[in-house]
Amino acid sequence: MNIKKENNLKENIPEKFDSIEAAADFWDSHDVTYYFDLTKEVSNVKIELTRNYFRIKRNLSKKITA
Repeated sequence: MNIKKENNLKENIPEKFDSIEAAADFWDSHDVTYYFDLTKEVSNVKIELTRNYFRIKRNLSKKITA
């Protein structure tokens, strides 16, 4: 991992990433602490969880659980 740490320099964060992978690549090579001034506190975050049930063979279920 090659994180930029030269004299607290920071590259502009792209307005929009082309993919999740592009965002991951950006943050893999940039230190989020240099961007702390761009963050804001949030409250009342609602995370919706869903459950999906699928029938699979028992031995496959055991492998997934392991």
